[in-house]
Amino acid sequence: MILSSEVGVLPVDEEKIVLKERLHPGKMLLVDTVQGRVIDDNELKEKYAKKQPYGEWLDSNLVQLRDIKIPNQRVVEYTPEERARLQKAFGYTYEQYRTSIRNMALNGAESIGAMGHDTPLAVFSKEHYPLFDYQAAFCTGNKPADRCDP
Repeated sequence: MILSSEVGVLPVDEEKIVLKERLHPGKMLLVDTVQGRVIDDNELKEKYAKKQPYGEWLDSNLVQLRDIKIPNQRVVEYTPEERARLQKAFGYTYEQYRTSIRNMALNGAESIGAMGHDTPLAVFSKEHYPLFDYQAAFCTGNKPADRCDP
C-alpha cells in the first residue's frame, strides 16, 4: 500500500494499482492486511453501526437546545484590557480573533481554512506561539521540514 500527499511519488505500474483515490472529508480508510483488501467507507461504517443500537441510543438521549433551562444570569463581561490579557495568556493572536473567534461569536459559524499551517515555523519566529504550533509545524506535508515521515 502506498499513501502519499502527491501523485507520482513512486513509479508504480498501472496494472498493480487497485485503487487510486483521495481520502474525502469524513471518510475512513481501512486496509485489511490479512485479507489483502481495502475496505471502503460504507462497508466499514455499516459494520460498526450494526454492533450497537446507536440510533436507538441517540433517539432516547437526544436533547433539544430549546428544552434546556438556562439560568437567567448575566455573563461575565471583561474589559478590553482583561480580554487582551486572557487572549495573550491562552496564545490567541489578534488575527485569530479577527478571522475565527469573532466570526464564531457573532455568527455562530466556523471559519473555513486550510488543513495545514501556511505560516512560518514557530521555532523560527520572534512571536510567542502556543506549544501546539511547534509540534503541528512538523506534520504539514512540507517535505524539507516534515519530521513525521521517516
